[in-house]
Amino acid sequence: MKRYIPLFLGLAVLGLFIFGCDAIVDQEPIHPTFTDIEGNVGKMVPFKGSGTWEAVDFLFPYPEGVMEMYVVVEFEGTATHLGRFEAVWKGRYTFIVVDDFPVPTDYLSSSTIYTAANGDELYDKGCVNDGTEYFPEEDGLSFFMTGIRIEGGTGRFENAVGSYELTCIATVGFPSPGGTGEFEGVISRPGR
Repeated sequence: MKRYIPLFLGLAVLGLFIFGCDAIVDQEPIHPTFTDIEGNVGKMVPFKGSGTWEAVDFLFPYPEGVMEMYVVVEFEGTATHLGRFEAVWKGRYTFIVVDDFPVPTDYLSSSTIYTAANGDELYDKGCVNDGTEYFPEEDGLSFFMTGIRIEGGTGRFENAVGSYELTCIATVGFPSPGGTGEFEGVISRPGR
């Protein structure tokens, strides 16, 4: 009987390893994943950056009486996976006129084109109807946005997906507002 005790202990330890592995398999992955259109599963990696921005144009492409406008912002800085970048952000808003000057009111949608140091482009979109939330500050120029979706690009960003949050702080007022900005989220592994 004494010689079977080590055998039983060994089987018990082996059973713990086997059943312990089942519990690990059922856990959520440490890093979020995505599935592309071909069914391939990939890992999401952190995406973050910062820089400075300046509103460069206010566009009114709609016919008379439609109170919507675009605010065009140029943004430059550094970010993971982009390196040094330049970007053009275009936000669509309703507006009111105050002292003969259009003032953006409600956020409707936005899009950005990031251009990386090597020329690759990364695209994103946000829309209030698709879950992007916009939280303006009291100054009307600083804001925080959530739910911005990364939707492809060129080069190594061709099939990129992901999402991020953006915080912009205004440091310069009208007629040409500008300031600093930071973003953070996740992106599918570039260049996969």
